[in-house]
Amino acid sequence: MKRVKFLSAVMVFSLSVLTISDVWAENAALILHFDKSSGSLAPDSSGNFNQGILENMNDSCWVKGKTGNALKFNGKDAYVRCEASKSLNITGPMRIEAWIKPAELSKDSAILAKWDNVANKYSYLFRIDRRSRKLEFNISNTKICVHGSTPLLTDKWHHVTAVYYPGKYMRIYLNFKLDGEKTSSVPKMISSNPNLDTFVGAYKSGENQNNQFNGIIDELYVTGSFAEDQPVNIDRQLAYLKEEIMPQCDEIKGRIDKLISDQPNVKKAVRERIEDIGGRITAVKKSLADNKKPDSGQIASFCDQVSNAVAKYKKLETELKFSSLFKTSK
Repeated sequence: MKRVKFLSAVMVFSLSVLTISDVWAENAALILHFDKSSGSLAPDSSGNFNQGILENMNDSCWVKGKTGNALKFNGKDAYVRCEASKSLNITGPMRIEAWIKPAELSKDSAILAKWDNVANKYSYLFRIDRRSRKLEFNISNTKICVHGSTPLLTDKWHHVTAVYYPGKYMRIYLNFKLDGEKTSSVPKMISSNPNLDTFVGAYKSGENQNNQFNGIIDELYVTGSFAEDQPVNIDRQLAYLKEEIMPQCDEIKGRIDKLISDQPNVKKAVRERIEDIGGRITAVKKSLADNKKPDSGQIASFCDQVSNAVAKYKKLETELKFSSLFKTSK
């Protein structure tokens, strides 16, 4: 009876650490929100008890993150270690997601790794490549990898995703937009290394560590199972659209309305350009309001449409500052 009570308590505790945002993560192997403000452990909200052990880090490393708090890595000897477990010894489909804010891009910087280059044990390594300053995702060995196409920026938040689907593809997404893909010679499984720990912010190099990350990491998710046609988590992608993209949309729409109001005699051609941009933004907002459950492709399209409209408006603003386009033509 005591054993039953104990197991029940453990189950209740496991459920209690899950937040509403984790409902989608039924197949999550690891969820590190990094929302504490002190302590040497980072709780795992996946229910797999893969807590992160902070190495060479103190309470000052708990800083403000993208959502709540996060962990700041010094790029020298700080990292988080999750002890070897069955749930993190992923050999099938895999998705790694995180918010990162790099402070340095001049050296290789690991985001998440189950990797030991001294012992020749290679499972997965998601990092920033120092030469290109782009994302890189390796599985099983350094020859099986996919590279991103967009250089990252220092002191700026990026949402990064690495995805592997057996025999089909390896992909990298930057801010939920496909940034790199490999579809040929994709292995049918990731090498199994059941006794190898998983590191955040570095990878194992014998008794030492390598590729130490310099910057902030937040909201780390590792998923071990998903549908082939759903490489990106729709809930998080939709949240990105609403929280990151749509505020830009509202800001630009307000500036457009003010521009038209302040300059009633603006040239017809310019007014048409301004109204076209405003119309594009209004159309996206209406589509999003009408479609309560857009799919991943639709969300990506919404993001692209808003980003393009914002870019066009900023270009127009720049042109107007250095021209006589505001003058009325007769």
